[in-house]
Amino acid sequence: MQTIRDLDIRCAELVEVISDMPEKVAVKETMDEDKIVKLETERKILTDLIKMTAYRAETSLFDLLVPPVLARNEEEGRSFLKAVFQTPADIIPDEENKCLIVQFHTMANQRSNSALKALCEIINHEECLLPWNRSPPCF
Repeated sequence: MQTIRDLDIRCAELVEVISDMPEKVAVKETMDEDKIVKLETERKILTDLIKMTAYRAETSLFDLLVPPVLARNEEEGRSFLKAVFQTPADIIPDEENKCLIVQFHTMANQRSNSALKALCEIINHEECLLPWNRSPPCF
């Protein structure tokens, strides 16, 4: 019994100590100025470049989809692509034919599966070249 009382008293003391602490503390108050890591300009530029490239790739896929496959609206197309990017898939390299085979797992509903099938047919028709399939540039 005494142990429980001692622990209750200790808890009350700790609650009081915690309530006296500030809610927010500036980083410069917790570390030395020379140890604070700041985001470098080059890293930010590279991160922004990757984000813009990913968005442009998504927009290109969206433009392939909208008229023939998803005619409702832009939000539907973007949410469909987000679901496609989160769908598990098997990526199988075919070295003999120099191509990648992507086998998607089933999506949430038949309409999404049909849209994914149409997207895959469009991409297969485009005959996208992988970096190792391209001939060297002529200078």
